[in-house]
Amino acid sequence: MEEERHYIEEDEITLKELILKVQEYFWEVVRNWKWVVLIIIPFIAFFVYKAVSTPVTYEAELTFMVNEDDGGGMGGVSAILGQFGFGGGGGGNNNLDKILELAKSRHIVQQIMFDTISINGRENIISNHIISLYEYH
Repeated sequence: MEEERHYIEEDEITLKELILKVQEYFWEVVRNWKWVVLIIIPFIAFFVYKAVSTPVTYEAELTFMVNEDDGGGMGGVSAILGQFGFGGGGGGNNNLDKILELAKSRHIVQQIMFDTISINGRENIISNHIISLYEYH
């Protein structure tokens, strides 16, 4: 029991010892400052080169429509049966969802809103006509 207590007391470190150890490391780095600089400069140069040479990228959300209803081995037979009321349907709701998602696409809305049209003899972009119509000045 006495040996264990003695071991624990030797294993402890005081605040003074900790501060002295940190000072020792600090002065070791100061003494060997040339090595520190020689090691750090290549890393700094690499990260500066990487920051300058990497092209700027901008993230944007993209929405598009894929027509999956066309194709398939039974497409023609399904169309003929659909004329007589046997099978064939079911693609309409799926296609409507795709069109609604496409209508929400920011790119499509921007193309429409910045298109120029003439209303009542006044030519302006659609956005300005909407602002005037709903009095959003």
